[in-house]
Parts: sequence; C-alpha cells; structure tokens
Amino acid sequence: MVRRAERRGDPWSGNWALPGGFWRVGDSDLLYTARREVLEETGIDLSSMRLVGWLFPRSSSLIPRIRVHPIVVYSIGKREARLSDELSDYRWVPLQGFREEERSVETWEGRRRVPALVWEEVVVWGLTRDIVLDILGIASAGLLD
Repeated sequence: MVRRAERRGDPWSGNWALPGGFWRVGDSDLLYTARREVLEETGIDLSSMRLVGWLFPRSSSLIPRIRVHPIVVYSIGKREARLSDELSDYRWVPLQGFREEERSVETWEGRRRVPALVWEEVVVWGLTRDIVLDILGIASAGLLD
C-alpha cells in the first residue's frame, strides 16, 4: 500500500492506495503502463514478479470517466521502495492483516463514515477497498499459492 502525498487539487491527497497511474501515448499495452507506473512511483520492477491476472475494470465514483484496470502480481518477499514525490509512505500489508471497520474519512465532499479495511495506520476505503477485497478473494481461492 502507498500513501499519496498531500497535494492541493488532488481529490485522493493523503489517502492510502495501490500504486498506479495513467496510460500514456507510447505505452504498448496496459501491462506496460502498470509496470511503468509502479516503477516510477515506487522503484519496484514488476517484470520479475509472476502475473496472477487482471481484475475487472472499474471506475471511481468521484471521476467515473476514469477506468481503472487493476492487475495482481505475486512476489516472494518484500521489495524496498524508493518513493516518488507523488507518495509519502508505503507499507507491505499482509493479505490476512486487514480487518473491516466503519471509519470517518475526509472526502472531496467533506467528512463522512465509510466501510473501510484497516491494518495498523493503513485505512483503505472506496475504490481501493473494493480492489483489495477482490485480491483477498483471489487469495482465499488459493490462486496466489
């Protein structure tokens, strides 16, 4: 999990999320985009990890025109991250470490209570929570073994 840096105008400023970003002209495909973005944001090279597969594309309720195409990769061991200025922190979270809670979070609409997944100080909600729940489903099906 990565924590987005505090930035004016960023609707997800300061939130915990998964690394990712936008497709650019010149990217050969979405897998290339994912690998490039993770490398740029964290310094972690996904090309040496096993591609488990793609999750269903989805959109954020905040900006529905943006389509997110999550991928799942498997790595043995934790990799050291070198964060870009877009991020302020990161944590390797054990798959079974999250607990479900309702939390009060700051949103672009103001403070509200939302369903969240929590591990230590990492709180994920919204689209990130949905993606993590999908990953947990894959793990419980034994597809990450």
